[in-house]
Amino acid sequence: MESVLDSVQRHCGSQLKDYGACIDIHQPNFEAPCLAFKQALTLCAETNVASVREVKTRCLAQIQAYENCVQGNKDDTPSKCADSIRALYACTHRDDATAAHSLAGVASSPSSSPSLPSSS
Repeated sequence: MESVLDSVQRHCGSQLKDYGACIDIHQPNFEAPCLAFKQALTLCAETNVASVREVKTRCLAQIQAYENCVQGNKDDTPSKCADSIRALYACTHRDDATAAHSLAGVASSPSSSPSLPSSS
């Protein structure tokens, strides 16, 4: 299964490269100078990568809560927004856990498990 980042790279490689280069050049205060590059990457990913659209729809409440927390706690985002980022992470990785459990169930079924040679 292709990862989201691989899909974004495949569909939006030039936007990803441009945004990354802008961040590198404007560290540590890259937000304002790189906003147009970030918006171009976001638009490309939302348009061309179905999993990005799905996560943004499914996790809208968690995304908004995290963004509100960051805006309200610019001086202490890591400690003040830990719960918001945990909730967002859990939402965005919900399908990964479901897929992992499904794969584990398939792998543990007798008909799909490989036979080991006997030691006799």
